[in-house]
Amino acid sequence: MRSNRHNTVIRINQALQSIASWGKRWQATFAPDNTQAVLISRRQDADNWDQHAILLEGRRIHLQESVSILGVEFDFGLTYTSHVRKIAKDAAWKLSCTQGVAHLLDAQGVSTLYKSQVCSLMEYAPFAWSSCPRHTSASLTGFKPEPSGWPD
Repeated sequence: MRSNRHNTVIRINQALQSIASWGKRWQATFAPDNTQAVLISRRQDADNWDQHAILLEGRRIHLQESVSILGVEFDFGLTYTSHVRKIAKDAAWKLSCTQGVAHLLDAQGVSTLYKSQVCSLMEYAPFAWSSCPRHTSASLTGFKPEPSGWPD
């Protein structure tokens, strides 16, 4: 078991070395501090992987419980639960702010603000919602898109 992990770390480091060499050849730089890594596994002893040194340009890359790619966060179990929770919280906050300034705007202004702030947030990467527990996705499905009395 330990030798399999060790061999895997060696192969990962070789791949990262090749990527770093390619980057130097093409004058592309990589930021090891901004590099994210997550171990996707069902094994109970997966936590022990962080003790192994995965390196990019000589700097250690720590394993994280979740990573964000293009604004979509997923965790080691390939679920998007934390992403959906954040979307629901942000959408509720933006809706509250929109409602707070609605009296200052005409119908078209409120509609534009709502569509640009709330709808765009809810519509970005909706595939993430499908893998969430029912109680988490309920925070999104219970979200009333356009409050009554608001213009289309």
